[in-house]
Amino acid sequence: MDTPTSNRSQTTAGRLPSAPSASERAPTGAALPDESTIAPSEVEILVKRATDIRDQGDMTGALASLRDAQKLFPDDPKIIAQFATTYEQMGLVDKALAQWKRVVEAGEKAGDLYGVAAEKVRTGVIPRDPASGRDDEGLQPGSTLGIVDAAKNYDSSNPAVEKISVRMGIKARANAVVNASAVNIQAMFYDLVANQEVESTDPRTTSVTSEWLTPPPDWREDGLEVLKVRYEQKPVAAAENAVRERKYLGYIIRVYYENELQDVIAEPVKLLQNFPPPVSLQKEIPQ
Repeated sequence: MDTPTSNRSQTTAGRLPSAPSASERAPTGAALPDESTIAPSEVEILVKRATDIRDQGDMTGALASLRDAQKLFPDDPKIIAQFATTYEQMGLVDKALAQWKRVVEAGEKAGDLYGVAAEKVRTGVIPRDPASGRDDEGLQPGSTLGIVDAAKNYDSSNPAVEKISVRMGIKARANAVVNASAVNIQAMFYDLVANQEVESTDPRTTSVTSEWLTPPPDWREDGLEVLKVRYEQKPVAAAENAVRERKYLGYIIRVYYENELQDVIAEPVKLLQNFPPPVSLQKEIPQ
């Protein structure tokens, strides 16, 4: 199970770096150039390319474009701010906040972005429900695979032992040829401990299993395969659960294809704030 993504950049405790004053940005009495006559900088061209991709709904492509730009300009606030905005739109709260903090730390170099970033750091980033923003096929724009029709079921046959199953369709985009060996699905369940701490399920006390309803999955017939995952407390764990007050809280399901995040669902959605999914399973470039 992936641990929560830590912020790679941290603001110094206490005061935020000061924003540039108007006098620092332009000398008093100096004539400002007509913006319409200024050719866009290389950074602006690269940022525009990434935002155009993002506006088409391709978040993964936008991140790839921003990573290319960051190789050339590793500390440019404009690029960092676009990372933050893209992560926000993907619902990756912690990653977004880490990037906004980097913009704040840039101080006067951030220009007008300083105020936007400082406000984000002060008020926080609101988690976004990843179920929103899907295209006509019910998938995340730019993805090859996605999660559809997820349904949770409680087994109440034994009130002393919690049993939950989640059944979902893993759908391929129309006309896509899926390499099944490149599909990686991560199903993670979480418990509420002592009514206040959120922890991933303990394999010593809880069994988590999964199965395809029509194995092996290949997405060839109708582009849809059905997966069922189960959460079940082990009988021997009853005494320990009673002492620690461990109760089922929710789940996160992540779908990766060729190491790139395709889709994620969570119940409750707020779990994504504490356990954001990595955008790529490959080693990411430090940001």
